[in-house]
Amino acid sequence: SCPIGGGLSIFQNGNAQGARELAGSVADWYVIDGQRPEVVSARIGQVREAAERAGRDPRAIRFALSGLVVMRSSDRSAHADLRDALHRRDGAGRPSRGWFGVDRPDAARGADDGLNAPEGTEGWLKSGLIGAEERVADRIAELESAGVDLLIAGFLDNPNDLPDFAERVIAKWRVAAQPMPRSVDPAIRQALGLGG
Repeated sequence: SCPIGGGLSIFQNGNAQGARELAGSVADWYVIDGQRPEVVSARIGQVREAAERAGRDPRAIRFALSGLVVMRSSDRSAHADLRDALHRRDGAGRPSRGWFGVDRPDAARGADDGLNAPEGTEGWLKSGLIGAEERVADRIAELESAGVDLLIAGFLDNPNDLPDFAERVIAKWRVAAQPMPRSVDPAIRQALGLGG
């Protein structure tokens, strides 16, 4: 007998085709490490096709996306703050553990835009949730249109990031009469002024 109760949701993560096949076969949720809307849409389609091959209702699977949110007054200031976070050094001049506690390489890899992320965290940047409030809100709407049901948002170490996001972006969903799903934790709903 299975030790897992029937009410437990299974979240499947992974970028390989095998992970998408597994998600389609058994998962309740498939978690996508931050990607552009067109990649998100393609992956969702692949998981749904895998669900059909497994004899499951493809509409029963929900989709989450993890992404770093850096929202500032302008695109330029958001990118500057991100660049600073990615290039932080400790008191001895060594790369800091900083961002998400991941050791960073000494030298930037790849593109010369100064936004090279620590190994294993690049996906958090690909979702495009970096910029002015309107850009972030528009990208979230694009991701939702691509099929994302849940955003797992990460933030830099600025204590105002989450409250600003809640006030300036999440509030847009309330004004637009798009109620937050009842499945959201009641404590979070209360903190955002949405009732229990």
